[in-house]
Order: sequence, then C-alpha cells, then structure tokens
Amino acid sequence: MLFVSVIVLGIPLGLTSLFPKLLSENNGLQLVYSYLKFYLSRILILTSALTVLFLILSGELSTLLVESSDYYFVLFIILLSAPFAVGYSLVEPLLKAKGEIKKIVKISVISNIVPFIILIPLVIYCGVNGVSYYLLLYGIFPFLLYILFFNRKFVSDLISAKDILDTQKKKSIVKIGIVSLLSSFLFQFSIIYIRKFSISEFGIENTGIYQSLLSLSTNYFTLIYVFLANYSLPKLSSFAESNDITDEINNNFRLLLFIVIPVLTIVFCYRDFIIEIIFSSSFTDASNYIIFQLIGDFFRAFAALFGLWLIPKEKLAIIITIDCIMNFLLLSLPYVFHRYFGFGIESLPMAYLVSFFAHCSFYFLYTRKNLNFRFTKQNLRSILFSLSALSTAFILSGFLKSWGYYIAPLILITWVFFFLEAQERKSVTAKIISFLPKFNR
Repeated sequence: MLFVSVIVLGIPLGLTSLFPKLLSENNGLQLVYSYLKFYLSRILILTSALTVLFLILSGELSTLLVESSDYYFVLFIILLSAPFAVGYSLVEPLLKAKGEIKKIVKISVISNIVPFIILIPLVIYCGVNGVSYYLLLYGIFPFLLYILFFNRKFVSDLISAKDILDTQKKKSIVKIGIVSLLSSFLFQFSIIYIRKFSISEFGIENTGIYQSLLSLSTNYFTLIYVFLANYSLPKLSSFAESNDITDEINNNFRLLLFIVIPVLTIVFCYRDFIIEIIFSSSFTDASNYIIFQLIGDFFRAFAALFGLWLIPKEKLAIIITIDCIMNFLLLSLPYVFHRYFGFGIESLPMAYLVSFFAHCSFYFLYTRKNLNFRFTKQNLRSILFSLSALSTAFILSGFLKSWGYYIAPLILITWVFFFLEAQERKSVTAKIISFLPKFNR
C-alpha cells in the first residue's frame, strides 16, 4: 500500500482537479486521454521497473519486514499487482470527471466481493500463500474490470490520443500531487511519532487500545473521503467564480452534515458493542475517551471540505502551512496534556480534537475571507438542529451508557424530521413507500 501510494506521487489528485476543466473545452475528452496517456505511460514504466527490482530483492525485503526470508514468495505474489493498482488509481480521475460514480461503485463492489469469495478456498488449500493470491486478485481486479467490461475502447482511445500538452498544466498536476503526498506524509509521520510517544509513556497495552480507536475512526472516515473525492472535488474544480464555489460548498456542507451526524451518533451510542465486535472486549476501555476522537472527527471532516476548493485553485502554500500547524499541534499537545496537566492516554484523543479544531478553523476563516463565504439560512438551521441532536446523544449516552442503545434511533429520527425540508421529507417518504411493496413481494 505504501509503495502504490508513493509511486503515483499524488498525480491522481492533480488529474481529478484538472479533468473537469478540460472536459469543458473543445475536444476536451481527447485532451483528457492525452494527459492520462502522458502520466500513465511514465508512471507504469517506473512502477514496473521498481516492481521488478523488489521482486529480485523479495527475500531481503521479507527479512526486513518480518525478520524472516520465508515469506519472500508471499511478497513476490503481492508485488505483481502493483502496476495494475497504480493504473486504476490514474483511471479513476477520468470516471470522476465524467460523473460516472455508478461505475466506480460497481467496480469497487465487484473488486471487493469476488476476490473475498475466492479467499476462503484459497486459504483452505494454499494456506498463507492463498492470502497473497487474494491480494493479487484484489489489486488487479479494478483495472481489468474497467478495460474489459466498462470501457473496452479505453486502450484504443489512449493510443490514439496525441494532443500537445500544456506545460503549465503539467506542472500544476505535479505540484498538486507533491503537496498531497507531503500532506499525507506529515500526518503519517505524526501518527508514527505519537505511537512511539504513547508506548514510552503509557505502555504497549494502552497504546494498542488507542490504536484500535484510531483505526475505527480511519475506517468510517473513508466514507467521508470517498464523498469528498468522488463527488465534491470534481464539481469544485469545474467552477471559476467565487459565488459558484460558495454555493457548492454550502450544498456539500449540508450533504456532509447528513453523513457525519448519523455516523458519530451511532458510533458513540453503540461504542462498547462496536468496539467489542470489531476488536474484542479487551479494547472497551477506549470507549471512556472516544468522545474526544469523535468530536475531532467532526472537525476533521469539515476541515477537509473547507480546504477542498484550494486544490483546484492551487493555493498550495496555504494548504501546506495549515497542515504544518495542525501536525505541529498533533505532535506537541500530547506531551503538554500529559506532562503539564497530568492526563493519561486520553491526552492523545484530546490532542486530536484540538488539532483538527484548529485545522477546521483556519480553513474556514481563509475560505470566509477569500470567497466572502456565508452559510445559507438553511445551513444555519441545519447546524443548529445537528449540534443539538449530537449534543443530546453525547450527554445522555455519556452519563447513561445503557440508554444509548434506545435513544440513538429516537434522536436520529427526530433529527431527520427537522433537518429535512418539507419537500425533502415527502420525497424520502415516497421512496420508502415505493420500496415497501417490492420488499413484501
């Protein structure tokens, strides 16, 4: 995963930002294929060369990773999928720019389900090598599905693309890619440092419990990033006027709020059950300080939204500056909370909360100043109802944990009623009613 994410140099994000603009031009689709051909050919050559090198050194890499050369064959098989995984990561921006989200979903679902079904017999008959075969299928499936079933003309269209590319646009793609890669590295470095600090101060067991909480947060946060990357970024990239960007942010804000509030409410109210199911009963201590993590996730989600428009506008210095401030807080605050205020392991999620609150605040203030951004009356109303619902869930379930299982559905039903406009409620009700006869049959 690290190899595939690094080798693309963040280029997919740059392409996601550029492609919607290109499609609005004459011969736009042909231009898109020309840029895709330029980057795909070079990155695939680089990926293939490094894959061959790693295959030759698979025994040494196995020893480096797991202190044993016995697993060189497992590493060998998994590495074969790298060029396919890289290829699809560069194809996805094309699907996003064309608005073909259903194709992305179908490819994702099939690529997850089919290899997983095959995984069981592979493990039974091939042991640990079977897992490597599964990961190989998992890596190659998306790219093969796309060119064989969803766009059979892809290869021929790619070969025929011969437009002269704009040097400035090529530089912009690389710059956006490097910034996204640097931002990712900063955050990953912070997480690694925090893990090391936690082990030295709180022990391996407490660190493992917090890591489980962080991984839970990362897993459901994937839903939010999918929404932003697949839906929001391509649309924001196509706008030139500040008013259009402001309107789109307001629309996306409400949609994101409709995703975040139910997720945070359900995770908090059913925290013990969720942690025990996903991990084990040994990890339920994390529920004592999960509230800090969840509030931090709330700010993290909206920081991502308010910072998203800066990518197509190439406000890259602002992105790096704000990310550096956030990561500095994330690195330093655990030490401050623990050494000067006497907090224990909870100092980590507390630092997470404060860091992403600052992250969100800086992005929001910059957006407000440079776009003259204002929330719509509908969004102000939505914020009021959403914060009221979330606070009620946190307070009641926090003091009366067992009540959380019963109050969560009531709170969410009430929240949905007040959150949605009258016309939206009628539309949702009509869809539910139309679905019921089919379900009964």
